[in-house]
Amino acid sequence: MVGMKSQDWLDAQNSVVGSMLISPELVPKILSQVSDSDFSGGALAVVQAIRHLFAAGSPIDSVTVRDKLGANYTSFIMQLMEITPTAANWQYYVDLCKKQARIVKLQEIGSLLAAADTQEEQQALLEQAIAVNSARQGIKAISFQDALLAFIDRHSSETPPTYLRWPIRELNDMLFVEKGDFIILGGRPSAGKTAWALQCAWTLSETLRVGFFSFETGEKKLTDRQVAAICGIPLENIKRNAMNAGHWESVMTLAGSAAAGRTLEIITESGLQADDIQAFSKARQYDVIFLDYLQIISVGRNDRYNLVTNLSISLHRFSQSSECTVIGLSQLTRPGEQRGNQSPTMSALKESGQLEQDADAVLLLYLEDEKNPNGRRVLKCAKNKEGERFKMLLDFDGKTQRFSKAHDPGGVQRQIAQMAKETKRKERMQQMTLLPSDTPVPF
Repeated sequence: MVGMKSQDWLDAQNSVVGSMLISPELVPKILSQVSDSDFSGGALAVVQAIRHLFAAGSPIDSVTVRDKLGANYTSFIMQLMEITPTAANWQYYVDLCKKQARIVKLQEIGSLLAAADTQEEQQALLEQAIAVNSARQGIKAISFQDALLAFIDRHSSETPPTYLRWPIRELNDMLFVEKGDFIILGGRPSAGKTAWALQCAWTLSETLRVGFFSFETGEKKLTDRQVAAICGIPLENIKRNAMNAGHWESVMTLAGSAAAGRTLEIITESGLQADDIQAFSKARQYDVIFLDYLQIISVGRNDRYNLVTNLSISLHRFSQSSECTVIGLSQLTRPGEQRGNQSPTMSALKESGQLEQDADAVLLLYLEDEKNPNGRRVLKCAKNKEGERFKMLLDFDGKTQRFSKAHDPGGVQRQIAQMAKETKRKERMQQMTLLPSDTPVPF
């Protein structure tokens, strides 16, 4: 069995190296994705030679590589080019090579594990196996040269980079979230954080696999909200089972469209712990998960502050290692729990300051005017590792559970404030005591 897998690995290695030899333009792309540990023997020597030539800015072909390695490699290099049918499938070869390298390493660890005499030796080998089989194999150290290769590959492409898309177009120009990021969405009670999260989940599910974990609201209620928002049906009509013919037409149109096949799954299992969420998300191969909300996740009966801190660290590590974006909803302290009536800050996140430290971005959703529960919302970006912080005013239609960018994001208010300021200035001018024109100058 080991021999068969080793042969598969050798074939994959030869195909990767052969692709670089017959199509040198692929060298930056391939070198940015592989490491020396993915190769062995002659293939490893050729990869190292190509890496040195690329770093030196030298041309890369069969002649220059042979010159770097010596005449003994002439036959091997020619064979690599002959057995590689095409370089068009280089990405498949790279993925296969890395996969087979992991399999061989696991087989080697398995043989050592069977011969281990002590529990300490067995435990050390098991940890090695876990590291090899995880998305991030052990501690990853990347040289600046390799980082530069990856930079060239990413930014030389004519295809723009891919970031998560948001329901409001303007957010796409300010919030650059990638797979593997950890995002916190904080909101005060009744500010609409669940409705906003559902709207984001629906938008993301157009191109990504999304899991929505709800620990507070049931599946039926969430579905009612989603249908109201997507179809524009007043939630009251849905709750009263009083939808008219037009409403039903919208629902049936949605059911028959491609949108109904989006991968957006709602999980309402109670009592889930962080490990359960991570294992389920990996099994379902989610690209993005929403957790509504973090303070409800089961973390035991010990000190809440430390447990929420550990939860934040665990979710952050999971997002990085699995490249699954985690969007965690969090409660914010009420206005009365803060000094004054200022807008909330990251310190308003309940029970742990670790949330604001681990997050790549922190979004805070709250009412523009706390005395007007039906008024506009403020979406405040309090932390943004990949850009500037910002505020955006949102209109919220409670009937259909829809958010949209405010039609007047401060423009009319600024005009009114300016007019009021000008009026006060004129009033002060009129109230001033004017001196007679013949008043002598005192100097």
